Amino acid sequence: RENPSFWEFSFPQEVPVYGYLFGTFAATPPEQRPRVRRQVERQQIAELKAPETVDKLEKTEEGSQMVSRVNRFITKWYKQHQKALSYFHCVLDPDSFSRSVENIYHVSFLVRDGMLAVDLDEEHGLPFITPVSATQQERRDITDEKQFIVSIDMKRWQDLVEAFNIRKPLMVLKR
Repeated sequence: RENPSFWEFSFPQEVPVYGYLFGTFAATPPEQRPRVRRQVERQQIAELKAPETVDKLEKTEEGSQMVSRVNRFITKWYKQHQKALSYFHCVLDPDSFSRSVENIYHVSFLVRDGMLAVDLDEEHGLPFITPVSATQQERRDITDEKQFIVSIDMKRWQDLVEAFNIRKPLMVLKR
């Protein structure tokens, strides 16, 4: 500590000397161009549209032809056999999961529109489908809409096909 050279060292964080490399700013400011405001294009006010309401089956809607075919098939089958049709035998196609899903979808529309009724078997609790006659439809309250939707995945579909021993589809319709 008594050695004077011990205290003579430069600090590495000294501020460097600042020099002007490019000189000062220009004395005259740059020329400003006049600003031109753009006219905002206003869009024409579109007609207000109300949300589409869910149409009944009688009105034309996409896929209604297929739903009508399903209804005719079930009604014809019911008239020939004079008994309720097993829901799973009707909608399940053992060869195609996608056709089974389509069948479930179409039957749900028929139930919603009151053209089919789904009743549960008292003994086993399984769903059965019966067509609803025109007189029964008229007696039914218009606001009383019911829908029968089944959640199904590939595994459940395979299990149901195996459990009900379905070897060929009951409802074969041209698509």
